[in-house]
Amino acid sequence: MHELNIRFLRYEYLTGGVGKMGKVFELIADGALKESTYSDECAFCGAKDRPIYNVTGFAIESEQFMFQDIPEELEEFELDGACTKCFKDGKIKLFSEEDLEPILEMYCDDPYEQLKKIRGTPTIPLFMQGMDWVSCCGVLCEFMGSPDSYRESIALVETHKFWDKGPKDWN
Repeated sequence: MHELNIRFLRYEYLTGGVGKMGKVFELIADGALKESTYSDECAFCGAKDRPIYNVTGFAIESEQFMFQDIPEELEEFELDGACTKCFKDGKIKLFSEEDLEPILEMYCDDPYEQLKKIRGTPTIPLFMQGMDWVSCCGVLCEFMGSPDSYRESIALVETHKFWDKGPKDWN
């Protein structure tokens, strides 16, 4: 098991895919998953009968605009909040995806597949570092949650590896 610290957020990657990966969304542990408090309607399909999760992005066809910008005329159609089905159907291009693409290309064995996974993942609460997602062993890591206390956040500095657009030493 590899654990990495990213500005006091915990991630975990269990080699071989064995273990506690999120059941609702693979890249977020179920205990760390938070429903939207902003809306009860999916901005992408209009559904009101299922949980809505935070995301800022654009409605697209599945796998459209992979590693490329959207046309300028679509930029004004940014949407917030999506249901599980829209995430899993791959119909969301994330607002700041271009920030993540170089990280995927540098640290992931299959950047295209990892981009599909991140598109199918809600925005993490307090994700202050933007779209800087930790990877290990060629794949994206699971977000396990934020520290429960100041004491725990300090302990993470001593026990976890720091990440800032790639592995770094804590200074």
